[in-house]
Amino acid sequence: MIKTQYLLDSNIFIEASRRYYHFDICPDFWSILIEQHQNERIFSIEPVKAEILPKKQKKKNSQEDDTPIYDRLALWVKGKTPKSLFTNCNDLLVTKSYKEIIQSVFANPQYRNEAKEEFAAIADSWLVAYAHAHAMTIVSHENNSPDAKKRVLIPAV
Repeated sequence: MIKTQYLLDSNIFIEASRRYYHFDICPDFWSILIEQHQNERIFSIEPVKAEILPKKQKKKNSQEDDTPIYDRLALWVKGKTPKSLFTNCNDLLVTKSYKEIIQSVFANPQYRNEAKEEFAAIADSWLVAYAHAHAMTIVSHENNSPDAKKRVLIPAV
């Protein structure tokens, strides 16, 4: 029997940590995510990790600060998760899927050019490509909106 593998979008981690599965309210949720990853059921990708981890903050004197301000989710990602949870997208199957998906999105007249360019530049495009290449199910809070023009949504792709 083939077990379904799930690929988590950044909004799953972010919403859970800030709302209904906050680390102080439901610490077991976070342990179960790691357990399910170890059972090869739950994964995400490096571009999602990059969206979760804070960018370098600038000091008031405009010099870069090498110590980013971490929230609880970033601390969990950096200190508790196995490196394999956020997988690399640099394989031939993913790259091929990414190219097909981007070509399809750019050929779709429904979306504005800015939406197409944004989609190509963010983790969502790689998430869809990885899921497509490896026959995984994406878990996201995004809902399909058949009339969307300003943003390319994961369920539509």
